[in-house]
Amino acid sequence: MKEHDDFIGRGGDDRIMKLPDLTSEDEERAFWKKRSIADYWEDLTETDDTFRRPKLTPVTLKFDPLLLRKIKMLANKRGISYNAYIRYLLSKSVDREIMPEPLQK
Repeated sequence: MKEHDDFIGRGGDDRIMKLPDLTSEDEERAFWKKRSIADYWEDLTETDDTFRRPKLTPVTLKFDPLLLRKIKMLANKRGISYNAYIRYLLSKSVDREIMPEPLQK
């Protein structure tokens, strides 16, 4: 991986640098770890990309009232709806079941 030392954002003369051509995700990750997107603001362009949320299938679940209160409290703490928080918890749990963590010694 080559270093992009000449692309450090705002130079001493306060000019904005151009974004380099990064060839891999690892190279891109290393580049942005040391820099701010604000230094390259003028080099960015607006896109017409639209991101569609996956279609959700409604289900009915019954919860113990105390558990539901706890879920709502935790969701509120995160600033999301309790329905979204339940989806998040279920998704994480299912992912752990499908791909368990490797055993540690």
